[in-house]
Amino acid sequence: SLLPLPPASSGADAAEKPREFAAMPEAGRGRFALYAALGSAISFACGWHVHEKAILMVTVPLIAAVSAVGGPEGGVGDELRQAAAALSVIGTFSVLPLLPQRPLETALKWFVAVAGHCVELYLLRRRPSAGGGGGDGRGALGMLGVWPLPGWMVLLGVAVLGAYTDFGGHKMIFKGRMEFLPLLLISDFSAVLLLASFIRLFRLTSRLTGPGTS
Repeated sequence: SLLPLPPASSGADAAEKPREFAAMPEAGRGRFALYAALGSAISFACGWHVHEKAILMVTVPLIAAVSAVGGPEGGVGDELRQAAAALSVIGTFSVLPLLPQRPLETALKWFVAVAGHCVELYLLRRRPSAGGGGGDGRGALGMLGVWPLPGWMVLLGVAVLGAYTDFGGHKMIFKGRMEFLPLLLISDFSAVLLLASFIRLFRLTSRLTGPGTS
């Protein structure tokens, strides 16, 4: 296995675990967070339902993990950052309908989402690449690709569905009918891309080098 199971410990030993984790090298903490994200992804994929906000249990530790994973991690450090960036954007988009749709709240949530992910993409691209350079060579759009869709198509889908749901598109077309359709479209769009991202994440993780070899 990629992470060996720890030996059983007494209560006194368990009390020392937080201190041991704090002293762990950055790459080790990143690996710990990565496997926490993978465990949440498995449970999320097997229990998809109306609680889309549970995706945060995947994206939050995953972004923390890939921020610590170096480029040489089995040759997949750059790809892990790209997969995490795309998954984070799709995960955020999937929970936006759960927030209030009044004009002020709508403008605020989209501003925070766009600004936050721009900062996130900027920081992830600046991480050292596998080739030893100063960052990921992809553009921001390139990091948002989810097979089989390129990044620009994913972003276009987010923009179109966002305008349809939050900025009057649905009301203009259906005049108040079919109230559940916007949420249905976003859920289906997000579910397909999230599951595709999970599959890619699992495949990339299987190529990671073992502890202590990177």
